[in-house]
Parts: sequence; C-alpha cells; structure tokens
Amino acid sequence: MSRIVDITGKYFGRLTILRKVDNDKWGHIRYLCRCKCKNEKIVLKNDLESGRTKSCGCLQKELLVFRSTKHGHTPKGQWSPIYRSWKNMVQRCTNPKNKDYLNYGGRGITVCKQWMEFSNFLEDMGENWGPGLTLDRINNEKGYYKKNCRWATRNIQNRNSRHNRLITHNGKTQCMAAWAEEIGIFYNTLVCRFKRGWSPERALAIPAKNMENLEQINGFDV
Repeated sequence: MSRIVDITGKYFGRLTILRKVDNDKWGHIRYLCRCKCKNEKIVLKNDLESGRTKSCGCLQKELLVFRSTKHGHTPKGQWSPIYRSWKNMVQRCTNPKNKDYLNYGGRGITVCKQWMEFSNFLEDMGENWGPGLTLDRINNEKGYYKKNCRWATRNIQNRNSRHNRLITHNGKTQCMAAWAEEIGIFYNTLVCRFKRGWSPERALAIPAKNMENLEQINGFDV
C-alpha cells in the first residue's frame, strides 16, 4: 500500500492548501483551500495535482469576462502589464522591424501556436503575475511556451541572461553572481579568480574569511 503524501501548505494556482478534510463518499481525498481572493473551497486532491482546479472559481469568471470582451486588458487604450508583456513577446519574435527581433526571432526564438492568442497566454500565465515581475524564459535557447516561462524579477532575469557565464560545480550550474552570493564572496573577487585561470573547484572552495591569508598561501592576490 502506497503512502499518502500530505500536501497541506502547498500552492496550486491561486489556491493554498489549509488542511485535509474527510474523504468524499467514494473515498477521494479532499482538502480545504483558500483562494487568493480569500474565498475558501473544498477541492479533490486529484483535481489540484492535475491542474483541473486552480482557483475557487474566480479565475474562470475572470477569463469569461476577458473572452466576452476584446480581452479586458486594454481599457481605453491603456495596456495592462500582462498584455504589454504578451504583445512585446510576439513582436520581438515575429516582427523583423522590431528593435529586438535580431536577438529573438532572428535567432530562432519562437512563440508557441497557442500563445499567439492572448486569452490562451492569460490562462496559462495570468494567475502567477505580480507587480514588478516580467516574462522570463527558463532556458534562453528555447522559445516561449508554458513549461519554459515564468514571471521573474529583473534581478533573476539579469542572472538568467544568455550573456552570463555559467559555472558548474558539484553538479549545480548557475551564474557567477549567484555563486558569489551563495558562498559569501565579492562578485569582483570571483571574476578575478576565474580570469587568473582558477578552476571552479578552487575558486569556489576558498571562503571569504580566508581571503586575507591568500597572498601568503598562493603567492598572489585574489
């Protein structure tokens, strides 16, 4: 008999799992959830994990309003942040006259067929958007589709830039800024180490607290 994993406290779409409640009459596991709109709803575990239920019902209502109008995100000609992100994404991937086309469509970055319709993009990405977040591709060599996209801060996007040097150490790959933050060392010091030809193992192994002794140990500054 397989062990039942408790998902209390986890997030599914707009829903936060509060606690497990009694199973329904067919034995299906159910949870009490709180939606971002503050409503509470009892949802089957299978519906949460499969993505069939993402909200208390408010998301479906919003999408219905968006689809029954043009799309609900350009009132009086003013673009919403989500609509602006979608529009810019499509333009830089499909319009050769766009100033960013060379770095996107010009090098083979595409938008999936479903996302050429704003309502589909909104359904996939709208619920996770927040102020200050912009659209980011997880793998910068691949195009725009649900599994490869997220809403991210500018800081995360800058670190995820294809121009950043990625360092792999102990099976983990990330940019130098992330490594510097993780091991507690100045970014410029880490850059200097790699410019001197240090291996990732050596550059990342010496903590900042030992920096003052490095000149004597290694014969030169870091």
